[in-house]
Amino acid sequence: MKTKLLLLFLIFISIPVFAGDSKDTTKISSYNQKVFITQSVLPAKIQYEYIGEVKVYKGWRAAVRVYPKLAKKARKLGANAVINVRTSYPHLTGQAIRLQNLEDINEIKGIWY
Repeated sequence: MKTKLLLLFLIFISIPVFAGDSKDTTKISSYNQKVFITQSVLPAKIQYEYIGEVKVYKGWRAAVRVYPKLAKKARKLGANAVINVRTSYPHLTGQAIRLQNLEDINEIKGIWY
């Protein structure tokens, strides 16, 4: 009986270790330059750090008219680019990233805000 209780206790205390989020919780400082926004997914050769998803309310406005708000949110997170931008009515969403080398995206179609 004691062995079963010990086993259950060990299983119980190990659950948070395996079920926890392994995301790095290091705070990234905000970014104060222009942010590159693109609907494209970047080629695998371009190195970047994924920061998180950004979402802004779009409503009936054209997506491009809301890009400045998307850039502002990404900037606060420390991102210098937002990729894979999509409309998911009524929101505009994208993946905030920090590019290691901004020159890598010279040939990618996008807009700076």
